[in-house]
Amino acid sequence: MLSVTGLMEPLPRLYLPTTIDNIRHLSGSAASMANPGTTPEKRHQTKRGGGDSSPSSPASHASRMSGSSPLSSAMVTPPSFSSSSFSEMGCSDIGRCQDGREIRFSFLANKGFQINRPSGFVLVGARSPQLGATTLLAVVDRSYLPDEEGRASQGFVGDCVGCGRRFRFFTEFSHHINLKLATQPKKQKHLKYYIETTSNGELIRGKPLGWKVLPETRRRSRASSFLDILPGSPSVFGQHLNVPCLQISLPTQLPQSTVYSSFGLPPPSKKICWEGLDPGEIPSPAIVPEPIKHSTPTDIALPIIMVCQKDIPVLSTTCKMLPVCLLLQGTFAHDGGLERPTVYNMQSPHLPTLLAIHYFASLLPDTPIRREDADAFIDSAARELTSGLAADMALRGDPYSQSQISSLARLVSSCSNGKLEVTFCSNLTEGIDAAYNNIKAKKLADDTRIPVFTFVIQNEKFWQPEFVVIVSGPGHLCSLVWSVGDELAEDDDLSDEEEEMEEEIDVVQESRKDIKATCSSPLSVSFGNADELLLMLKQFRSGLGGKFQSPFKCAHQVMKEENIVSLKPELSVIVDTIILCSLRNVTAEQIQVGEQLFSTFRAIGNKSSNLDLSQFSKINVVFITAPFYSSYVQTVERVLHSELLQALSIENTPDFATVEQYVFKGDSDQSDKFEAFLDKAEQLKNTLFIVVHDDAHIQGSDGTGQEWVNNKRVLAAQNILVVQVTATPYCLQSIASMIPVDVPLKNEVYWNPIPEQYCGLEFYKNSRDDVSQSPLIRADATFDRMVVKKMISDQQSKPVSCRVNILTRHYSAAMVCVCSVNFAESFTTTETMQVVHELIETPLKNPSGHGVMVVLRISSEKLGRLAHERISLVRDSLGLTYRFAVILDTGRDSYDIDDYFLWRLRHCQEGRTDGWKPCRPEHLANLPCLVIRTGAIRAGDTFPCSMRYYDMRAFYTVTQSRTILEQEIGNLYGYSAPMEALFIRPRCLVPSQVLPYFEDSDLPGRSMNMIPHLNCKWLQRQRTLLKPSSTPSEQSRYYREFLLSLSDMEALDTTGTTRSHPRRILLSGPKQIGKTGAVFQFLGLVQQFLKQQQEVQVLSVRDPRDTSEEAVSEFRTWPTYTSIKSQSATTEQTDFSGVTRGDIVNVQFTQLTAHSSYHFCDTCNNYRTGSGQRNAFVYKIQNEELMFFIPDDYLSKFYISVDSQGYLQSLILSDTTEDGSINSPIFTPSRGRHDIALLNLQHTLEGVSHTHVVVVTRTDMDLYITKWTNHIIMVLPESADNKGFGVYCHWIKRFAEQNYRHEQSRKLERPMWPFVAIMEDNCATWTMTKCSQDTPSVRSEKGVSLYQVLCHIEKTPDVTKYAAIYTSHWGINFKHSTCFDREFTSSLQLVNVELTKGIDYNQERYMNDGLEFYKLINFTGLTTCRFNIFQVQLRFLKSGGENFVLPEKVLPLSVYNPSTNSIGVTKLITMPDKAETFVLPVPSHYLLECFLFQGSSDILFKTVEPQNPILQIDCYFSLGPSLNTVSTLSQDISKMESSVQFGGLLLYFSAHRLSGHHLKNLSFVKGAKLCVISRDREELREEIVRLDLEDNWRFRFRDEFKTSSKDKPIYFLTGTHV
Repeated sequence: MLSVTGLMEPLPRLYLPTTIDNIRHLSGSAASMANPGTTPEKRHQTKRGGGDSSPSSPASHASRMSGSSPLSSAMVTPPSFSSSSFSEMGCSDIGRCQDGREIRFSFLANKGFQINRPSGFVLVGARSPQLGATTLLAVVDRSYLPDEEGRASQGFVGDCVGCGRRFRFFTEFSHHINLKLATQPKKQKHLKYYIETTSNGELIRGKPLGWKVLPETRRRSRASSFLDILPGSPSVFGQHLNVPCLQISLPTQLPQSTVYSSFGLPPPSKKICWEGLDPGEIPSPAIVPEPIKHSTPTDIALPIIMVCQKDIPVLSTTCKMLPVCLLLQGTFAHDGGLERPTVYNMQSPHLPTLLAIHYFASLLPDTPIRREDADAFIDSAARELTSGLAADMALRGDPYSQSQISSLARLVSSCSNGKLEVTFCSNLTEGIDAAYNNIKAKKLADDTRIPVFTFVIQNEKFWQPEFVVIVSGPGHLCSLVWSVGDELAEDDDLSDEEEEMEEEIDVVQESRKDIKATCSSPLSVSFGNADELLLMLKQFRSGLGGKFQSPFKCAHQVMKEENIVSLKPELSVIVDTIILCSLRNVTAEQIQVGEQLFSTFRAIGNKSSNLDLSQFSKINVVFITAPFYSSYVQTVERVLHSELLQALSIENTPDFATVEQYVFKGDSDQSDKFEAFLDKAEQLKNTLFIVVHDDAHIQGSDGTGQEWVNNKRVLAAQNILVVQVTATPYCLQSIASMIPVDVPLKNEVYWNPIPEQYCGLEFYKNSRDDVSQSPLIRADATFDRMVVKKMISDQQSKPVSCRVNILTRHYSAAMVCVCSVNFAESFTTTETMQVVHELIETPLKNPSGHGVMVVLRISSEKLGRLAHERISLVRDSLGLTYRFAVILDTGRDSYDIDDYFLWRLRHCQEGRTDGWKPCRPEHLANLPCLVIRTGAIRAGDTFPCSMRYYDMRAFYTVTQSRTILEQEIGNLYGYSAPMEALFIRPRCLVPSQVLPYFEDSDLPGRSMNMIPHLNCKWLQRQRTLLKPSSTPSEQSRYYREFLLSLSDMEALDTTGTTRSHPRRILLSGPKQIGKTGAVFQFLGLVQQFLKQQQEVQVLSVRDPRDTSEEAVSEFRTWPTYTSIKSQSATTEQTDFSGVTRGDIVNVQFTQLTAHSSYHFCDTCNNYRTGSGQRNAFVYKIQNEELMFFIPDDYLSKFYISVDSQGYLQSLILSDTTEDGSINSPIFTPSRGRHDIALLNLQHTLEGVSHTHVVVVTRTDMDLYITKWTNHIIMVLPESADNKGFGVYCHWIKRFAEQNYRHEQSRKLERPMWPFVAIMEDNCATWTMTKCSQDTPSVRSEKGVSLYQVLCHIEKTPDVTKYAAIYTSHWGINFKHSTCFDREFTSSLQLVNVELTKGIDYNQERYMNDGLEFYKLINFTGLTTCRFNIFQVQLRFLKSGGENFVLPEKVLPLSVYNPSTNSIGVTKLITMPDKAETFVLPVPSHYLLECFLFQGSSDILFKTVEPQNPILQIDCYFSLGPSLNTVSTLSQDISKMESSVQFGGLLLYFSAHRLSGHHLKNLSFVKGAKLCVISRDREELREEIVRLDLEDNWRFRFRDEFKTSSKDKPIYFLTGTHV
């Protein structure tokens, strides 16, 4: 005897007690919730006798459940599992009635049974296609059967020959005798012939029933099914359309039952609802409809077979009628349905079977079966079991044996209280057959212990057991009914419901021919003798008198057709507002996402093997849309109206036909067009083609677009970049994804953050939690219960066609109800009434005819066409032909719309020509319409703001995948509009099984763990589930690990690894958020970038002292030192840099251009990135420290002492005798331009060896170090922060001087190269002027490199005699009269540190620091030279480089002018003793320089005449363009001409070498102005005394000022010469 302990010993880690305990707990809960011991009600006894079979005892049931396993004898028999709904379900076997009594003709014919036939009743035979050759017996009242002429009374009365029950409705009777109908029950269709009795008492077949359907009778018969629907909730509308001439009252003498019977329904007085549902289940309008899971139908016919593994089992003839559900197919397969092994695959092959048993045992009676829940259960259990199982299998192999599997399975079964039963078999087909017969036998025996789940396991001589689950529990059958039937719903043949709908259309079409004839007839029809719907339509049409109801608000409620056609709706401003709502301007988010796409594009171009951006000179673009005409037209119109092709310089004035050349509809019809595009791309190698693949999630048979972008020619083309755009990117993020996300390429861009005004998933979810309003997404429980009941009672019915049939009837009844036929309100639901009421009544509220759009979502196009025809016929019959349009949207062509509504659209929308037809939803803006949208999958069309309802009640496949769910619900999303009264968010009606995705607290976690796409499958079973807080990036990584897209299999190479495509970008974001606009922004940025690659914006400068008219007397290559020294240097003031900045012009890039960090090419890739690490050193200058970050590649250029402890000794300099390539080290100061500064000198230095040092402050240090990893970075001391550009040159000069002395001492006094080059960070390109020897006035320019410029200058004769050498600026008309002069420009300075020793840059200066240094050099008698033959083109950089950025946020507008980025001149200074109202957080020296430049001519030196210059001693400041100044040194005052009279004097931090004696030798005009500047107030007064200024200058107390700075203000005193 096998004990439980012995069974568990080999499995210490596998069979976890916690799992069994959980199952027992759940089983105990289920048992306590059940109703054990219930006995079925006593059945009605027939005349022929026969008793009910007694139910089996609980003990015998437990014995059968436990089987022959000895394990059962050691256990206590648990209470039997039962469900109260089982006793109410009834028998569903063919040939038996619901009470289980035999009613087959073949069985009763020879048995001699006495069948009770009341007077006037006859015995007839009933048949249906689903019964095959079986004939059922029935006793029917003769008066309701046809007479000899084929005429029969309306109605039905019949008895069941088995149980004797009497029925007054054939619908109920056919259901009771299990006719198994897939169509509406009709006595004329299913009662076939009489049954007669022979003299021997035998029953034989008699003559056929003489049904003769007259044309009118047939029309009445078929048309009655229009309102054969479930009574719904009472109407929420208090009033209907009040049309006096249309008020139709039913005859008061007719009983109410007659009225209802004409619609195929029992009278309300009998308290019987459609097919057995209690009216009490119908919710009131104030109550939210309950979900479908709470509905438990009582008449369940057949159980359902659930396939949990890969293969669908073969069914025997007996079981072929059983429906098969594939909801969990592959979920419990050993390999997960996958091709490659995983950790889960390596475990025991029996484990999936055990987990499946545990899963089904854990389900509560009202818990729906969902695939994502099963996945979560398996993943949790697999993780729990994995840790010890692998070790056990490594030692012993599979720890399970077949006997152990059987015992474990039965153990779980025994703990389920009879809810779960396990049977083992050697053949799965035979096992299913036996299990089904067992269930039938228990039903016939009225056994209440029928299991909810029956496991049929084939486990003999197989490595892996196969199994199926037979579901017979009513609660779970309700939830599974959605998954049973034709999932595709696109069969070639029409279903019975579709045939029924076609027949009804034929009937109404025929009846319309008679409407005109009966319009003038008085109403005198008996409701009991004619079809009420047809008569009601005739009555209504007759009451209109050939007129129609008005299309919109006007003087008359009914009008003739010719008057309606001539009536024009008013044009309203609201029209334009609503239409423009969908044509939003570019938002900040679209700009941001466009920039993210551009950054990704630039990252791809980092490596030219991925995308060589340098080869492209222009851009071209094509768009691939989904294979729907609506998507195609939408894209064409957006490209046309955005003027994108013009902005990209592709087309000048394109029209619709021109734009179509750039848009491809993703179907095979345009394959030739795409091939032509590829041919064009192969020819134009210098053009970058960007393929924008919209709705990229549509794959495989859904569209050709995916095949196009994966075309081998596209993958191989080096000039094609693919941008895939979608709201549901999951199938593109599989393990076989061709979109790279690993470093260095991260080619996915997510729309983040979501704007506040965007109404998306969270907005609609929150609407369900807001008790103050009706939820925007809701279900129709009444409608869903009707569908479930219909499908369970007749499982041959197809889900889609059943839902469409019922939904169409609801809309038909609602239209009838709104038109004042009040009794029809009971034949529709509250939700449908609300939709139709708003659709019909809204146009009457305004004279412009504005109305709402209602969208019916139907997957089948055939069913959609039938529904379109039916609703159109009912609308026309009610006179609403011109009230609203009924439109079929298949997505394959333009809308087939009525001429009247087409005329209205052309009239109300601007620019619509006579040949225009609407093609997409936005074209129907404000038109009252009901749009039937068909197709299993549709693309992301944008809907107008007038869409008010999106009805998906007939679209039950919405939960098949995450993509379908989010695509359909996403049609509701959009931005909130500015006028809330006009823009109401659309509402959505969904099947009840969709609501959990909007109500669960883990939203959107539930939808995240759905199968992402129907074209995908999970790659690995053992995986963690996505959390609701997962970001798009985390979701992408998850799918790339666990998901396999079948259409991307070609992306896997032979090793199984992914072969991603570098030239592909994925943009994902919610629907209707503006992704197309972001792509347009991206395309514009690419266009600008390619243009900038070919052109650069440079400053065209001009020098007012040089004119092009002057002839060049001589052209020379190098200057002569003696001639240059003989020239005089400029002492008067120029402007900031010695030149006047001119216009910004575009010039062509050359191969010798300096680049920013955005330039990538293979040539300079190593130059930018390097091959080693960065080293940090400290360089000391007196008490200050400079920091150097030196890459390994440049360590050889520095001398580092071993004993320096990390201190840098010197930068190695060349000897003057050495013939080096470039002797001068280049220093480039840069501030705030780490990304756009032109610091990449690889091309302009032609790749030769050089030393380039980037000089930055500590505040910019991290940015420059990160961006320029292979550059030498010199970081200034902390004291240099927040100072001007003078501090950069000051420390460069000090470092160069000390480094020069150190190198001289290290190299034993050998002559060192004395020059260092200081170059601005925006020097882009260089040109050289050439002159003809014969005609010197004729000059030409050619591009040269910085390398050529430096080499040429360094080879100048006597070059070391020059203190500083400069180059000229470039300008369009800037032409010098001499090749060389002594002028100054700041862009490139070669400073001789040996000759200029002792002359320094003023580190306090923010402006003109270089010009001041230049003047000091010339004052000392040193010689400078400017090479005018070389011109530098300065690139215009929009940001960075400022001396000081004014703190705009802390300055009031009364002080700071944002447009000019300046402070008002009167706010720059203040009086020292004045009560200060404010101070500026601005450096004092910056305020001083700004004041001298802005205020000198108006405040300080206001009265100075132009002929009397202002003298500046030992300094230079720019005093504005209108003042003439002269600068000199203190020691040179005596050399100045005595005849010059000065109009003013400026003294700045006077040196002690200046004395009062020097000033007495100067001549000033009367009234000349004096300004003395000092660091503090005390020093200022000392200087006044020391220089004896009070003798000749008059001072006033109010003439003393200070800068308005917060810290250490600068003081100055003004005076007047006496």
